[in-house]
Amino acid sequence: MLADLCAKHPDKAMFWSKERGSWVPWTWSALLSDSYSYAASHLALGLQSGDRAAIFAANRPEWFLADFGIQSLGGISVPVYMHSNLEHLEFVLGHSESQSVLVDSQERLESVLKVEARLPSLKKIIATEHVTIPDHPKVCHLSSFLEEGNNEDSHQSVKEIIQDLEPESTCTISYTSGTTGVPKGVMLNASNFLFILENSEKNKELISGDNEVTMSYLPLAHIAQRIGDYTSLYHGAQIYCIDDVYTFADELPNIRPTLFVAVPRILEKIYEKIHDAVRKANPRRQKIFAWAEAQAQAHYKRFEEGRKPTAKQWLQWKVADTLVFKKIRKAVGGRVRAIVVGGSPLPPRIGAFFFGAGMPVFEVYGLTETTAPISHPNPDDIRYGTVGKVVEGGELKIGQDSEILYRGPNVFQGYFLRPEATADVLTDDGWFHTGDLGSVDNEGNLRITGRKKDLIITAGGKNIAPSPIEEKLRSHLFVGQAVVIGDNQKYLVALLTLDSEVLQDELKTRGLTAQDMSPLVEGDHRHGFKLL
Repeated sequence: MLADLCAKHPDKAMFWSKERGSWVPWTWSALLSDSYSYAASHLALGLQSGDRAAIFAANRPEWFLADFGIQSLGGISVPVYMHSNLEHLEFVLGHSESQSVLVDSQERLESVLKVEARLPSLKKIIATEHVTIPDHPKVCHLSSFLEEGNNEDSHQSVKEIIQDLEPESTCTISYTSGTTGVPKGVMLNASNFLFILENSEKNKELISGDNEVTMSYLPLAHIAQRIGDYTSLYHGAQIYCIDDVYTFADELPNIRPTLFVAVPRILEKIYEKIHDAVRKANPRRQKIFAWAEAQAQAHYKRFEEGRKPTAKQWLQWKVADTLVFKKIRKAVGGRVRAIVVGGSPLPPRIGAFFFGAGMPVFEVYGLTETTAPISHPNPDDIRYGTVGKVVEGGELKIGQDSEILYRGPNVFQGYFLRPEATADVLTDDGWFHTGDLGSVDNEGNLRITGRKKDLIITAGGKNIAPSPIEEKLRSHLFVGQAVVIGDNQKYLVALLTLDSEVLQDELKTRGLTAQDMSPLVEGDHRHGFKLL
């Protein structure tokens, strides 16, 4: 697929990466050639079909170079979360028996070297160019590693191997975070990915192809950004790689994306910053924004109900667009046509606001085990509070306990070396138990109501889904995160964290200072709870 796409636009920028403050393009032909060299050098290293090789790096073109190169041999790429601690890093590299690992920073190289002695399968540690490497027999720079396989005969050998690859063979193992136990390696094959990519052809209104500009900044070890980037490449879009998620907002006006993937919290933060700026404005501007936000919500409501705006309503929206929405769109680059979100629930009011401001949000639902999308909305049928309809070619049903079950060509093969764990979630006839609770409305839209394991059962026997309560608490301007607990108790309690950035700004506005956040957290009544 990559070779075919490269033939269409060999000299077009495939990726952009920031080097010394400037954006540098990576063309399709250059990256494809390097991926063949990466594969050929692994072939010389002894990597065979079914063997594993890891990638411990942030979002950058070299990540994909390694991913494509490993898969070109029938090898299995193993992404490692870029901020993994030593315990998680050692587990993933050891459990997968990875024979090599690509690293892209001094810190990540040092982390691998700290556990390398306990990883007998690890033959090579490959570092990107800006990393200073020690005198170590297993460590080399990426450039020298590529040079070993950079010749026509080696590339031809790789191309011949590609021709014999089976799409049903595992091509990647994506490890879950392990926050609820030992990490599980989700085995996915090329057919899983291709099903999603080919399905995206039916949604050309969402991604238009050659003129699309997207951003890669969420962790590639997680499925959301990875399948998002695969889809962008499949349609010939250009991808700007950002290796630090905290610089994402700063880069928006410079990159001017037309489409990007996000988690709901990012949109919430943008929404909160807008409101924070409005609160500091003069009363006249505050009234204008409040009126414009009402127009945004009404604009979405009419769309949801299938009503066309009257001439007066359209004029009101256009005025709101001129006074407010255009400025918001300019702050995120001015070209955003769509935002795809997933990973956690999107508050409907946030979705409606962005839609009304001219940047429709598409909430997608899926898991690593389903190569991400199980359901998504169509551009002409967005219903916030739901995650759209099941993907074409997939099947969805709700179990007796309200659990969401899914079956389709994008369901994983199982957990690597964990047959018991696989049997717990995957039935013999292909139904995957998601662990999420939900319902389907009369129009076929899926609504997520909670997580099966997260249900709180109080001492009185009442079942409570904490997610809606947590969402409500997080909607407060000064609250960063919220966790509701109360299993086997008479009542619920919540653990809150304060958003220090927003709170510090508010204190400055009120002529107060807080060098230390402790008084606020501990409930200093002069500053803390008065704000809340």
